[in-house]
Amino acid sequence: MQKPPQCRNSKQQQQAAAVSGSGGPQQPLLTAGHTANSNSPDNRSEICHAYWRFRKRLRKWYIASNGLRASQRVAKGGPKPQRLPDGTHVTACYWGITKQQLGDFFDECCEDPQWNDDEKVKTFVKKFVNPKTDGTGMGLALLLNQDDPKQINVLVSHAWQENTKRFFEDTLQHLRDHEVAYICFLSNYQESKAAIDAQIGVDINQSPFTQILLSYTCKRLLIAPNEELREKGCGLYSRLWCDWEITVAASEGLPIHITSRNNLDFLLGDPPHSTRDARCGNPNLPINDDEKLIRDTIENNHPESNKYQAIRLFWVFFCVAWGPRLCVILSQDMERVHWFLGYPLGLIVGLLLVNGPMPLLWTHWHRLRGRDGYDVLDSIIKQAALQSLTYRRFRRRWDLPMIGLAGLLCGIAVIIYSWLFVTEDPIDNPKALAGHILNSIGWGLLLWPALEINGVGPWTGVYLMQPWAQWFCGLGMLCALLAGSYIGGKVFCVSRHAQGALLGVLVGMTVLSTMHKKWRFVLALVLDILIMIGVYFLMLKFGCWMLWRDSFVLVLGVSGLLVAPGGSLKQKVFF
Repeated sequence: MQKPPQCRNSKQQQQAAAVSGSGGPQQPLLTAGHTANSNSPDNRSEICHAYWRFRKRLRKWYIASNGLRASQRVAKGGPKPQRLPDGTHVTACYWGITKQQLGDFFDECCEDPQWNDDEKVKTFVKKFVNPKTDGTGMGLALLLNQDDPKQINVLVSHAWQENTKRFFEDTLQHLRDHEVAYICFLSNYQESKAAIDAQIGVDINQSPFTQILLSYTCKRLLIAPNEELREKGCGLYSRLWCDWEITVAASEGLPIHITSRNNLDFLLGDPPHSTRDARCGNPNLPINDDEKLIRDTIENNHPESNKYQAIRLFWVFFCVAWGPRLCVILSQDMERVHWFLGYPLGLIVGLLLVNGPMPLLWTHWHRLRGRDGYDVLDSIIKQAALQSLTYRRFRRRWDLPMIGLAGLLCGIAVIIYSWLFVTEDPIDNPKALAGHILNSIGWGLLLWPALEINGVGPWTGVYLMQPWAQWFCGLGMLCALLAGSYIGGKVFCVSRHAQGALLGVLVGMTVLSTMHKKWRFVLALVLDILIMIGVYFLMLKFGCWMLWRDSFVLVLGVSGLLVAPGGSLKQKVFF
């Protein structure tokens, strides 16, 4: 939580302070005949502070209400939230520690006489973490931030068998200054095994790890392999909790980044082992409850690889592209509004397809081929080792509402414009108004890359971590859209501004990929641009003026398949 900005004192206050400091009488700030100015620095300062106070109270209320609901679910096996001294329950998404705090704590421990450079994390926790947190009910991260709990935006995946010094050095090197990390031995309350188990709960899908990775604020998974497991020949993913974290991150479409120890030996061992041999805790002991929960989920719900996500997007885009034709056939009416109505209907059909029968078909197809969830997970880890998953994929639980909101706002803008500036009453021609609204929703979709620049990662291969870089490139994408719309209005014959904006977005994405040297994605985007130019000349020849929208949607789906890692195009389309 940022502190309220400090506003400068007014000139009158400075003068009064100077007079008071010199021992002279204080003069009233307002003399007869003068009234307070609502735009004075004093009033602006008060408004500024009032805003920040309201924002802080709203955030506290949100944290407390979520924590209260979580505490009520504990009796049913839900994960136990941590508790502040004032009794406020805090869920796992707010057990974060900043990079600065992590570095300060590391420096503090290094200066302690008990510090040992060769110490493992398990011993470090007993010597340095537990003495600070025992009896508080809070992990170290929340203890440091109990006045202002930090919301997590990166989860650090690691194993307790590692050297503590190397872990801190690797993590601090790869964290950004603005990031707030979840590190299990610093974020979880480590008083006892019972306390840890209570925070995890009985449902693996509700555990702190899962909650954080599924949250909107979590932006990436940072993997910190270690030398100790590599030297044993088993790698980081011989630990089943690490397997679970990358399973959730991959299925959610998060970028997966690895520290400098990033070859396959550090991840799967040498020779490479399968994740089906991974264990929780001591591998010499029988299977524990955590292991049973994780294995059951991986075996019954296969992880979503990048290839599978590209397949899902392709079939959604395919349904959207063919939706208008089906809508016209069913309505037996070639009016423009029916054609436009086919796009949202096609989207609904596509979403039902990929969220209904497709996951079942995918799982059964794997079983027919003799593949299980562990085979899929092994391939995901190998792709991560090749740096093929460093960009953000499509996060449907968050991106679809964002796209829908952008389209809705544009649709509302068209309605308001029609009522205020169009002389003809929209009620007299509702079909024309509906057509304009549906067309404006398309404009909202084109605005999405500017609003969420990392959301187009499946087509650009780029992930921007710094907020300023995201804002700058988002502004650049908006400029490309507007420039394309202006040029299209001068060049094209039909749907001029919309076609120009579409090509402007594609050019903006191509420039972004080129700046980051993602040549495979650049080639696919250049091909998309050439295809759309060819579609325009086809429309000129045959007069099928609605073809460009369908072609654009279909081209995006095929392009996403072409650049997705893993398998040929035929394998991707037909599983």
